[in-house]
Amino acid sequence: MHKVQEIKVIAARIRRVLRQTNGMRMEEMFWQDLKTLLNMIIEDIENVIRVGGTIDIDIKTIAERLNRMLKVGDQALLHGVFWDDLDTLLNKILDEGKDE
Repeated sequence: MHKVQEIKVIAARIRRVLRQTNGMRMEEMFWQDLKTLLNMIIEDIENVIRVGGTIDIDIKTIAERLNRMLKVGDQALLHGVFWDDLDTLLNKILDEGKDE
C-alpha cells in the first residue's frame, strides 16, 4: 500500500504543477517527478496499482508510451498526444473524471 500512496502523491504533485504553469516553462522537479512516477509504474505495476481487485493495464501502457516519448526529447513533447496521455494517466491514478 505504501507504493500506491507514493504514486498518488507524485501524480497529485504533477497535476498541481500542470495547473499552475499553464503553458509556462516546466520546473525541473516536474520532470523528475514524472520520470520517477513512470519508472515506478513500469517496474512494479503488478504490486502497485490495483483497480477493483484487478490490475489496470491501461496505466502501464500509457506509462510506457510516455516514457518512450520522454526519451525522444523536446520534439515529442510538442505533440498534444504526450499531454493528453499524461492527463489520462493522472486521471486514472487519481481516480478523477470517473463521472465524466
